[in-house]
Amino acid sequence: MSLRNDGNGEGSVLRRLSGDPGGSLGARVAHHGARILLVVVLAGLVTFFFLPEGQAPSPYEDWIVAPDDVIAEFAFDVPKTAAELEAERNSVRDAVPPTFDFVTQNADTTRAELEAFFDQLDSAAVDGDRDRLQGILVSASASQVEFIVDDSARAAFRNSAVSATRDILALGVVEATRMAQVTTDRVTIRETEERSISKLSEDMLTSRDFYDQARLTYDAAALPALADPQAASLFRNILIGHMRPTYVFNLLITQQDEDA
Repeated sequence: MSLRNDGNGEGSVLRRLSGDPGGSLGARVAHHGARILLVVVLAGLVTFFFLPEGQAPSPYEDWIVAPDDVIAEFAFDVPKTAAELEAERNSVRDAVPPTFDFVTQNADTTRAELEAFFDQLDSAAVDGDRDRLQGILVSASASQVEFIVDDSARAAFRNSAVSATRDILALGVVEATRMAQVTTDRVTIRETEERSISKLSEDMLTSRDFYDQARLTYDAAALPALADPQAASLFRNILIGHMRPTYVFNLLITQQDEDA
């Protein structure tokens, strides 16, 4: 392969670069510098047009997940609005199970108060003091007062109410209004300071359940008179007036869990 001169008699660039660099130091530096520059330019062009596999640029759009981790060269923040942050915090708080303390002594307190209440009824009934009975029963109707005068009816009421506190309330009962505010599938029951259990919300016995179960459980054997709506209403009101829930909402621990 031969290289020819151009019309001006000068060799091509490639021929000059492949020829004799010259005798002087300056000529040799210029000659070899030009050759190195040519190599660098050619390498850059090859890299640009023939990128290594997997390095080809691709268009990115919003919400596309990068196939590999992308590490920023410097730290930066992506702030959220105050409304967005508060909404997320509330969402997390709503997902935290509330904590209830199992206060077993409330069943004993309820039972003792019921015993004292029926002692007052017995004392007034023995004296035949219907006005006093009316005062003890507060909002009871005349027919309800007449019903409670009967010794067997009072005894059945006492036995059934006390049994309900022992057999139902002592197992764990929460106020129905408090349970209506629960938004989680489970709740935490703190039996002692060291021991807690998780329980399904739907399995929590409420005060409404307590009243209904107390009547349904005991009216067949001990309280046949509860078939009378007036008697059933009186029995329920007596329980409502004295029942103390044994599952007590612990606001402080629940707030601590939510904040955490």
